[in-house]
Amino acid sequence: MKKILLILLVFVFGCKSTDKKSPKISIGIGEVKENVDLSKIIEINQEIFIKHSVFERFGDVKKAFLLNDFIYLHTEFPNTITKLTREGQVINQFIPDFQITEITSIDFFDSLIYVLDRESMEVHLFDYEFKRKDQFKIPYFAQSLKVISADKIAFFLGNEIMENKGRLVIYNYKDKKPIADLLEISKNQKRYFNFLTNYHFLLIRNNLYFWNSPQNAIFKLSENGLLDIDYEIDYGKKSLPKDFYEKADYDNPFEFLQDVRAKEYAHRHFKMLANNDYLLFNFDYDSAFGTTIFNIENQTSTSFKNIFDDIWTNKPFEELMLSFFLELYGNNLFIGFLPYEFFEDSCPSDGEEPCDMLFIGKIKT
Repeated sequence: MKKILLILLVFVFGCKSTDKKSPKISIGIGEVKENVDLSKIIEINQEIFIKHSVFERFGDVKKAFLLNDFIYLHTEFPNTITKLTREGQVINQFIPDFQITEITSIDFFDSLIYVLDRESMEVHLFDYEFKRKDQFKIPYFAQSLKVISADKIAFFLGNEIMENKGRLVIYNYKDKKPIADLLEISKNQKRYFNFLTNYHFLLIRNNLYFWNSPQNAIFKLSENGLLDIDYEIDYGKKSLPKDFYEKADYDNPFEFLQDVRAKEYAHRHFKMLANNDYLLFNFDYDSAFGTTIFNIENQTSTSFKNIFDDIWTNKPFEELMLSFFLELYGNNLFIGFLPYEFFEDSCPSDGEEPCDMLFIGKIKT
């Protein structure tokens, strides 16, 4: 009888599933340093002087994509998608026509460029030479997109004035129906939180993630649903109180922003980038732009409020903090950007029009 009881106990407890959810990783920003030397953060492998030729100059550069031997840049003001060689020669540029009123974000999948036009609630498809291939309507006023498969796209709906925003959905655009309606932030967060980025999706070690800025959380995403929080950002003493949004009572988002800045909270993200080794994000910190670089393997953070360029100009980045890091990719690689205005007369343009610069390098922290 004792043997039978022992066998039953082993079966019940010894055969318990080992498929446990991994605990979420906390990203603490730690000490936020000021005026960190650029050379202590990165190593430059390649400088690319951009030759615009007859094409439009760049305004606000939002994102960089590396495909084969080419670099694609999404820019605003003017709204363009630009294709250039790794030597910096601009060879083609897409400027929206009357059918596209606003390029909110773009993605690349299966030799096609997916262009999200938020205002007209459409997605436009082009080949890599910007020849139009297709377009379709979507039932969402979307902030960003990520193509998951040949028929599935994830959309983040942002928190604009319209109702039902602050949601993440997966949509089958061929069947014209949603597959999953995954996430909705609280009503007050939708009212007061301003999403300032057009890109909310990350690829880390072949896994797709969704970055939800108000929750300070990064979720792993599958084709059919949200899995779990894998990373959570902890601002320590600078964090908003847990019940902050529930108690908040502001007349408008601007009043909200002024108050949290006055109380010196770290609260609002502008950009989140990732490769196989690092996460990088910008945020509001003491009325300045903070940046944290998180080492995924060691789970350590390096944070700073400003970068001092000790490589080329001996000047601080200041407002360029938000545009320098365009993309992280591969194993510890990044693409950076600086406009020609930053270099003044130091850019070697041989008497021609001043040139913007791209940089390919590695993170050293």
